[in-house]
Amino acid sequence: MASGAALVAARACAAEFVVEDGVTGVLTAPRRCDSAGYGSGTADSAIPHRRIAMGERHAPRVEEKFSLDAEANAIAAV
Repeated sequence: MASGAALVAARACAAEFVVEDGVTGVLTAPRRCDSAGYGSGTADSAIPHRRIAMGERHAPRVEEKFSLDAEANAIAAV
């Protein structure tokens, strides 16, 4: 995310917390990481301008949710 790349991840564990499906990347069905499992979302993300836009949307999300300050604030809140 910090590199500005669109993500493709399986809907498992923390992926749904990290990736906003269709916004910052594409979520697939677990155990379907082949081309059949990606579905229409990856067809959309294969279009260069959509893929670039997904990657660009990561920067604010990384800063808000995953920066050192955000992590420290979350730990302090506990």
